[in-house]
Amino acid sequence: MVKFRCCAAIFMLLFILSCTGKNGSDYLQKYGIKKDSGSLGLLLNDMFHSDEADKRFALCDQAIRDLQKSGGEDKLILILQDFLKAYPDDPYRAYYFSVIADYYKKQDAIPLAADYYRRILYNTQDLILGGNSIHLLILKEWLAISDTADERITIYSMLINDFPEQVNLGECYYYLAIAYETRGDFEESLTYYHKYLNSPDLEIPGVIDAYEQVQALIRFHDSDKSWTFETLDDLVNAVKYAIARRRYDLLERYQSDNFFILSWSQKMMNLDEEVTIGDLASYKYTRLYYSPTLESFSNEKEAFLKTWGWSYRVKPWYLYFKQIEYPLDPEINGRWEWAGIYMGQPL
Repeated sequence: MVKFRCCAAIFMLLFILSCTGKNGSDYLQKYGIKKDSGSLGLLLNDMFHSDEADKRFALCDQAIRDLQKSGGEDKLILILQDFLKAYPDDPYRAYYFSVIADYYKKQDAIPLAADYYRRILYNTQDLILGGNSIHLLILKEWLAISDTADERITIYSMLINDFPEQVNLGECYYYLAIAYETRGDFEESLTYYHKYLNSPDLEIPGVIDAYEQVQALIRFHDSDKSWTFETLDDLVNAVKYAIARRRYDLLERYQSDNFFILSWSQKMMNLDEEVTIGDLASYKYTRLYYSPTLESFSNEKEAFLKTWGWSYRVKPWYLYFKQIEYPLDPEINGRWEWAGIYMGQPL
């Protein structure tokens, strides 16, 4: 990597400006810059005519700062594009391209900004400026504007492979798994979910229960899924039969592998702690009832059946059924499971 030598560059710039004898007016005219910007003309003249990359960098960096400060960024982009054509092998190209990309991003020209991000990452040598890698900064900038799973897969893969010591690997594995899942590459998705679970970085900013969600997904994937039913009617009728016949062995068999029992307040607050009710068989001497129909707040993906008689303290229990979303296995995707119980009256 090429390291930025700030002090040397500044001294080099002062020396060049003190020695030049050209006024650079041709460049001011070419790019529509006011004639009273004489020092900028000198910078441009020497920038385009220097044979040494470090000298060009010192001059170009100062020109960038001057034009950004004076509001001439539209002219700066034209200058940098011409400069890069004149010096296609300049070792500081990553920096110059990053200035252009930043300009297009500020103009909300997102496709153009992304195109320059790709040019930087695929076609330039990385630079360390101010102790920071330009390629790493560009990957983070590109990630912020990416809108496709393919782009996110590319970005997270590069972060993991090129900067493993400078990123949260757990977070990268987690979002890479989601990107593969979005694209339909479920085997790759599972691979990175496993890597996330085995990584030392398990906290995902903004995602409270990421670890629990991934654990549940992996448990479901590894289970035999024998508790699933083809239709909601089949499942509800089976559960009703088990209740009516006091077949608690069937009730326990019908529970999903990730079965939960929560109060409605816990559902609304998204808490992880579950209510403990013990073995369902302990209710074999109670008289249980269930509503003949599902609750009106059921929908095509979720359904609730009101039951009561389980407990004197918490009278209604709402059995919760949901449709399984599992594209990895078309035979399971779309089937129904008894996922849990909500205790008490809905809030």
